[in-house]
Amino acid sequence: MQTMTSLAFLYVILPAAMAFFLLCPPVWRQGALLAVSLGFFLMVQPSTFPLLLACLATDRLILALIYRYDHSEALRKGCVAASVIKNLLVMLVMEALFQMNRLVEAPWGLRIYALSSLSCVLEAYRGQIPRERSTLSYLLYCSFFPRLEAGPLLPYRDFAPQLEYLNPTLTEIGAGFGVYLQGAVKAGVLGQSLQVTYDALRAFPPEDVTVAGTWCTVLILALAVYYRLSGLSEMARGVGQMMGISLPKNFYFPYQSQGVTDFFQRFNISVSAFIRNNVYRPLQTEEDSVFADCLNLILWGVLMGLWFGLRINYMLWGAYLALFLILEKHVFSHMEDKIPPLFMRIYTLCVILSSFTIFGGASPRASAATIASMFSFQRLELYNDRLVYLLSSNWLLLVVSLLFATSAVSLVMSFLRRILPRFSALLTTAVNAALLVMFTIFTIRVG
Repeated sequence: MQTMTSLAFLYVILPAAMAFFLLCPPVWRQGALLAVSLGFFLMVQPSTFPLLLACLATDRLILALIYRYDHSEALRKGCVAASVIKNLLVMLVMEALFQMNRLVEAPWGLRIYALSSLSCVLEAYRGQIPRERSTLSYLLYCSFFPRLEAGPLLPYRDFAPQLEYLNPTLTEIGAGFGVYLQGAVKAGVLGQSLQVTYDALRAFPPEDVTVAGTWCTVLILALAVYYRLSGLSEMARGVGQMMGISLPKNFYFPYQSQGVTDFFQRFNISVSAFIRNNVYRPLQTEEDSVFADCLNLILWGVLMGLWFGLRINYMLWGAYLALFLILEKHVFSHMEDKIPPLFMRIYTLCVILSSFTIFGGASPRASAATIASMFSFQRLELYNDRLVYLLSSNWLLLVVSLLFATSAVSLVMSFLRRILPRFSALLTTAVNAALLVMFTIFTIRVG
């Protein structure tokens, strides 16, 4: 799905959805949002829409059974098991069908629905939410349309209370639109441009492959993944804010992490938290051995990889990073405070960038070939004219992408907001206007 990064979404779908939402009386706005969300899903993933409705009905029934038979622990556990199996099957089967070209659209929407619905069932089983009688709020939580492309995920207990007062101010709507625009430029301009550059590097014939080119390919892939996913998450946050719903931040400058543990707290934050709260912690006990905890951490990493799709390399990517989680927790935990932060950042960046040789490979053998090319100084040229031409043609894109992957610009803007609030407000307005023009022109050109 690429609907949210289209001009149709910016100039037609979003204004129409906002107008429909705001023209409804506040007491009807939950229903209005649900209608918009289901209509959006039907528009972008029509082939899986009937399955979505069936899944929503099934899990709503499971929720009712959990509450009704709260005296029967066996039945409640059976309901949870049924929800887990059903939602995992939905994700895996749909992903497999997509990879076999049996589905036109990637099943991202169903993936978000399945994890959201499963989260609600687990929260109900643990007693973390009150007895849920509002089918409307449950349906809206699972299908809220800005989240359907890339999340973020959030607990039902954090989402449902916000639905009681859906009356955003003009200031909130304006601020949310600014966040949406920033995300649109990150995903639709930087992310897409980096992907095009990455594809161009990958298309080099074997005789033009160089050591520097291979390193650049890995770096650009890491940036493209970051901008694409973080941009979509920011767009979701912006649209949510425009409608009075606060969604969590999903990325926080992950390539500045000080350790792989810190990386998982900055990269795809909501998915990492979902796995931690619903898989890692429930499987962890005080009697666990180090070996058992290591297996648990590897499972965490593999599931983080599976989020991106049903591919062996994605699972290996997560397992590779999990090995460093294990080292940081069980081997070097007593040394972290003694290591300078700069060294920790360099170490983490090296680990993360090397992991993208696995992430970007079509197979483990292809990833091994990439790693070999990165160090084949005697067999391959360091660089060549074709690589120099490609990089020089995209130098501005690369500089901007590297700059905004750090917190430098964010820190400057925070400083200006603190000491020059009026100037900062004017600057923000000007920047948002420039982003709107940039996104529009770029999308027209590539379209």
